[in-house]
Amino acid sequence: MRLSSFHLTKNSIAFKLIICILVVLIPLSGLLIYNNYQAMQVVRQEVAETNREFVSVYMEHIDSRLDNLEFTLKSLMAQDEDLTIMMDETSGDQYQMAKSRLSQTLEKENDPNLLTDMLFAYSIPNQEFIEVFDSEKTSYQERQQVRDYISALKPKGSGINELFPKQWAVRQIGGQYYLLYILESGDMLLGTWIKADNLLKQFNLVILGENGKSLFATTSGEPMHKFSWLNGNGVDLSRKPGSFYLSGNPVKYLVVGSPSSNGAFSLIALIPDSQIRENLPNVGRLSAFIMISFLIALSVVLLLLQKVVLAPLNHILKAMKRIREGDMKARIDSFDTSDEFLVVNETFNSMITQIQELRISVYEEQLSKQQIELQRLQLQVNPHFLMNTLNIIYNLSHLKDYKLIQEFTLCLVQYFRFMLRSNQAFVPLNDELHHVKNYIRIQELRFPGSFSWEIEIPDFALHVPVPPILIQTFVENTFKYAISSDKPIHLSISSQFVYFEHVPWLQITVQDNGIGFPGNVLQAIREGKPVIDEMGEHIGIWNAQRRVELLYNGQASLLFENKDPSGAVVTITIPILDHNHLRGE
Repeated sequence: MRLSSFHLTKNSIAFKLIICILVVLIPLSGLLIYNNYQAMQVVRQEVAETNREFVSVYMEHIDSRLDNLEFTLKSLMAQDEDLTIMMDETSGDQYQMAKSRLSQTLEKENDPNLLTDMLFAYSIPNQEFIEVFDSEKTSYQERQQVRDYISALKPKGSGINELFPKQWAVRQIGGQYYLLYILESGDMLLGTWIKADNLLKQFNLVILGENGKSLFATTSGEPMHKFSWLNGNGVDLSRKPGSFYLSGNPVKYLVVGSPSSNGAFSLIALIPDSQIRENLPNVGRLSAFIMISFLIALSVVLLLLQKVVLAPLNHILKAMKRIREGDMKARIDSFDTSDEFLVVNETFNSMITQIQELRISVYEEQLSKQQIELQRLQLQVNPHFLMNTLNIIYNLSHLKDYKLIQEFTLCLVQYFRFMLRSNQAFVPLNDELHHVKNYIRIQELRFPGSFSWEIEIPDFALHVPVPPILIQTFVENTFKYAISSDKPIHLSISSQFVYFEHVPWLQITVQDNGIGFPGNVLQAIREGKPVIDEMGEHIGIWNAQRRVELLYNGQASLLFENKDPSGAVVTITIPILDHNHLRGE
């Protein structure tokens, strides 16, 4: 599919058609995907609600067990006489006997249903613990770390209630999280503590499934356990318990939780999202099927669009671009396409053929007009020159200077013979110079001793084709406007080769030391306006400019200027053409 051959600008047909297709397909696919997404969200919500109910039940059960433990400790603190004796007596036999009885009492109260890892009484003055515990639940190091933490509390002066704003406090001791509950009476502390890991072991949340996880977390979102599967997975536990959300990377979990009513912690359940999706395999498959179907449909539509619409348009555009670049022979090639495009192609080819024929006719007509105009321009004869030469012959006849009359007549014959060579657009520079010398000889006979002249043309430039009477036109202007009785006039004709972009051009300079061009004439020439003489006719300058423009298609240039201190300078710069132009082709 070569859509790349079509430039997809915003205003192109290809772009608009593709947009129309996408406007239809994308919303439909989006709607189906959204429905699947909503179905998945509904399933997640149902799973979350179900698990949240179970988690809430477990949390309520834990809170109930904690309430029982709390009630037991409060009853001991209020009713046990041994605690009173130990508060009053810090030593002696009575203290030791009370201590022994209190230990037995704690042993009796240490019911497995109480969840506790240790029941303890602590004498602040003696810094002595009376405790009962299950050695299988905790290690000696863990028990010692908790003892050190409790003995360092120094409740006097601050109070347990100030240190533990909630009744059950969550504390991290030695890298482990514990739940502590402590009562204070005088110099005695009565309390219990539970390791978070042990508390979690007593409640196996089987309803979470094979890959489901459960844990306790603080209200700030810190997990109260060290689980390897949790490290680096980025599960966010800081959101408000009671709501459900997805969290984790790369493994996503559905997070639900329930806060404890007795402490600053929550029971959190994590259900892998993949486990939920396994229960709805058709939803995922349907989403994948929709995406694949969308891509296939888009590809098929684009292929059809390319074959039925874009490819025929591309053929038309290629032909039109070639025609715009000047290739009038370009046509739309025949190929299998729709009937409508066949009509367009045939009509287009027919129109281009007619336009080509019309252009050829117009071009031939223009060439004919230009040829006629060139011939007319070349055949223009200055009436003043003709009358002046006839007048000179008449005067010479009175003088009976027949030899001079013969020379003058021969010069006129050669002059008019060259002027009437209307079939040639170009002549060798050597022929043009011969004509100029003949014209100058006529002027010498007319104005003897009034001027001098020189021609400096290198031999290798003599065969360069130039328009006829081009140089003679500007030489004639010198004799027409510069000759006077005040001072002798010097006429100079020279040439040289100049290079533009490594291509040689011929530059011819015609200059004199006369009065130069009048300011208004020079301004009109530079502005490209026609120059009119006193007779109301175009003078030779416009004639030369027009012929050069027609012959060289605007590539040649004529530069007019005045030199210092006086005199006119005309610089002719023309491209060097091949010898075919010498034959007038």
